Amino acid sequence: MDDSNRISKQSAYNSIAAGYVAGITGLLIGHPLDSMKVLLQTQAAAQSSGPTASTAALQLPTNNNGPNVRQIRTNTTAVSTELVTPTHRSFLSLYKGIHIPLMTVGVMQSLNFVLYDSFRRLLYQNDLKNTQSSGSKSAAGDGDYLWDDSLTNVAIASGTAGAFISLITSPMQVLKTKQQVMLWDTRTALRETMRNGGLRNFYTGFGAHFYCDTIGRAVYFASYECMKRHLREHYHDGSKNSDVINRMISAAASGMMCWFVIFPADVVRCKVYHHVTTNPGAEISSTEMIQKMFRESNGSLRPFTRGFGITVARAGPVAAAVLPVYDLTLEWLRGV
Repeated sequence: MDDSNRISKQSAYNSIAAGYVAGITGLLIGHPLDSMKVLLQTQAAAQSSGPTASTAALQLPTNNNGPNVRQIRTNTTAVSTELVTPTHRSFLSLYKGIHIPLMTVGVMQSLNFVLYDSFRRLLYQNDLKNTQSSGSKSAAGDGDYLWDDSLTNVAIASGTAGAFISLITSPMQVLKTKQQVMLWDTRTALRETMRNGGLRNFYTGFGAHFYCDTIGRAVYFASYECMKRHLREHYHDGSKNSDVINRMISAAASGMMCWFVIFPADVVRCKVYHHVTTNPGAEISSTEMIQKMFRESNGSLRPFTRGFGITVARAGPVAAAVLPVYDLTLEWLRGV
């Protein structure tokens, strides 16, 4: 078997480096649109939310000069949270909450891609062993797992990698969303999350988050590989530019397809985060939030599609950058 298909320290280093570059690229392009998505998904809840008996919240009067402001008092600390609609945002404010992802997204994408790449290699090697043990000659024996493994392997590898990293990305997603919605700094978001539920609060809405990180990644990577291989086979003229364009088209389409599959779960996830932020101590599961959304909308599916347009608009350019950057960086490192 070609040694380039085996797992090694060098293969891990290459995946880590390529994942880091791809992660930072995607973050810088996609974070403003991600903020718009979160604000649109939670806007209705923000406008309808009011003080509840379970929270010691002081509702301040609304003036005509700015958004509604609430002060949530926990113990002796007053935390100001601005419920700001997207139209009140400056462009730079759409980068609110980027500090944690900027410090961690490179590492997280590196971890994601090294797991994904390692699982793909393992599955490819297992397929070769099974083929050889059956006595048939393997055409893939001299091939490249990046092009010759099955789409089933790609889906399993990416979904499994997503399952592992969901345990780490859940706390990051919770903090990021609270910063985007409430305009909190990192320290405030961390303090209030710990104060109102402890470590368990970092895994609120985990069911929806787990679905997004597993099923979403499986759809994302498998559809990308499927379209990339199809375009290479039928529409590749042999030039490097043609190959890059085909990858970008494939990645953009796969990103949109992924969000079409996971978007309702993402809405539920964001609304759970918003609920526990504006109602300290009031826990709610993903299932309970789904029931609540259906009940409040009289059985309508509309709440599950709020912000869909901006999400698809974001998914295209971000995916068109992330996966081709990862692919090309990895291939370049393998050739160095």
